[in-house]
Amino acid sequence: MDNTKIKKDVPLHAGHRKRMKERFLEAGLDSFAPHEILEMLLFYSIPQKNTNEIGHRLIKCFGDLQGVFSAPISELTKIEGISENSATHIKFISALFQQIAKRRLSESIVGKTATLEEVGESLTHLFFCAEVETVYLLLFDGEMRIIDCVLLHEGDNCSARISERKIASYVLKNENTQNIILAHNHIHSSPLPSVEDIQSTHQLKNWIAKMGAYLAEHFVISGGKYHPILNTVGGIRSAADVVIDEATEESAVYF
Repeated sequence: MDNTKIKKDVPLHAGHRKRMKERFLEAGLDSFAPHEILEMLLFYSIPQKNTNEIGHRLIKCFGDLQGVFSAPISELTKIEGISENSATHIKFISALFQQIAKRRLSESIVGKTATLEEVGESLTHLFFCAEVETVYLLLFDGEMRIIDCVLLHEGDNCSARISERKIASYVLKNENTQNIILAHNHIHSSPLPSVEDIQSTHQLKNWIAKMGAYLAEHFVISGGKYHPILNTVGGIRSAADVVIDEATEESAVYF
């Protein structure tokens, strides 16, 4: 038997991949650098190639894991070594993560009185892989038990639009709604609210009060962190406690 031929047929990186898998199974991902996490992920879409270098390229281009997983397929495929198949694999993991995060959000606060801190923390997971500015609407009853979590709008990479008419339709559909939480993300920036965020939030707060509901909080999410705009940390008030300023005639606001 030709031993030379046997060695030739063994993939060049087989031993390295085996060690990486064993390392993961023994200790999880805590000891992995970001590029190594991507390297191992790409094992399953790139059978026989050094994916370590590709992992380095992805981190160099997009900054961190969140940047990689939130990047559109068109940008991912610009990276040397990333085919449409590999980009789709990355986006599938991203979409899977969002589904798990949405379920986690519901399970973490469903059936109990939720605090604003609990909701804010859960929302950071929901926005982890968002590619564009996105707005979620959360409806609660008078005891702050969640009724529904709705994707209200997906915008571009620098703005998000909130339709007051759309909010009204969900509130009317769910008659037990008394408290509302809004959340939107900033792409590649701080979770600190902009002047527009603050102005739009108070405009919406007054408009929502006219429907007999109360805007309990509006969270801005970015980089795994959340920032409340209204800072209503002293408990949930009813709509009757809200002082309504001058009404707006706008049908939508932008963040």
